[in-house]
Amino acid sequence: MSKFREQIAKLTDRLIDHLVDPQEFSVLSDGGLDVPFVNQNFDAPFFGDIVKYVMRPKLGKSATKVLSPESSGPPLAAVYAAMAGLKFVRAVKVHDNVKPQVPATWRATIVGDLQVTSATKKTQHYFAIPAGSIVEGDNVIIFDDVGFTGKTRNACIQLVGKTGAKVSAVVNVIEKSYETQNDVRVNGMAILGIRGFEPETAKTCKLAINELLMERLDPPRIVNGVSYEPNRSLSSLQTQ
Repeated sequence: MSKFREQIAKLTDRLIDHLVDPQEFSVLSDGGLDVPFVNQNFDAPFFGDIVKYVMRPKLGKSATKVLSPESSGPPLAAVYAAMAGLKFVRAVKVHDNVKPQVPATWRATIVGDLQVTSATKKTQHYFAIPAGSIVEGDNVIIFDDVGFTGKTRNACIQLVGKTGAKVSAVVNVIEKSYETQNDVRVNGMAILGIRGFEPETAKTCKLAINELLMERLDPPRIVNGVSYEPNRSLSSLQTQ
């Protein structure tokens, strides 16, 4: 086995280790996901290796900017931008697209036209970036943490389009393609794609994975022994 394949195998094992650790990953009663290793206790060394061995070879060198919506996508986006030598832009949430509240240091603002409802907080917002941070001629990679409905993805794509730039790729850490109606206009790639889950016991379930390290799997890979929490849901997380 080549050294590259050995690294991919090690990364796969490390990802599966996260999935079967109840402190790092859980499936909730409504199919929502609690993913501390992505958005609470970001595993920077692991994702640094993902960028080195998976993302940079697959995404190539055509991008000029990296954008991530304000949520939990920025850590991976920043790691990728640093390792690829690209500038990183964070799209912030604003609740008024006519008079957006943005940092006073911004000279001007570009606000997207698509409103997004947060999957966890149920609040509504638009995305905004400083004028000039992305310009015509840029090729932009969009990063997000967990893809549920595709609405955040669509809003970011529309925002980039307002600048005259183009989206060269969309990457989610996790793409959830079950239970929620997906409204994706541009398909992306995922480090982990989950097609579904099935409870095994009162506290565990099995996952059907249809994308692993940005490679489609057919048939899906089954991972057993994943934490399942029937007494928690996305709505219950809002009060925690």
